[in-house]
Amino acid sequence: MHNGLLKFNIIGLPYNFKKLTKKSNFSGHISYSAPEFITEKPSFGVNSDTWSLGCCLYYLVTKKDPFEGKSIQETKNNILNLRLDTSDSLKFHDNILAQLIYTCLEREASKRMTCEEIMNYQDELEEQIFGVAVSKKHFDLQLR
Repeated sequence: MHNGLLKFNIIGLPYNFKKLTKKSNFSGHISYSAPEFITEKPSFGVNSDTWSLGCCLYYLVTKKDPFEGKSIQETKNNILNLRLDTSDSLKFHDNILAQLIYTCLEREASKRMTCEEIMNYQDELEEQIFGVAVSKKHFDLQLR
């Protein structure tokens, strides 16, 4: 709420997001914003969703927002400098999940995988660790 008006950060509408990020009274989940969203010249691409996926996975593991700061500017600086709290939450969890999170949170959008590439990467990690893509095998069984 701002001045009695309810504001929404509608996922999938980058134009609205772009407008929100330019205002000093930002509404939305800045902690889940890809670095390219918060620069002076925001750009939007398919790799931006991968960043958000990494942030969501981080939250599910740690139960706290990634890159959280005491102010919007501090949060933006944490994102731009990849200051992510990894104190203990990610060290003791599934190695595959931690690798997926770190891969999703690639600072450079041009180097960041797409969501489809992340799914393939997960299969590769599972094959390295378990000898088979466990999640893919489980999904294939559910489809039958």
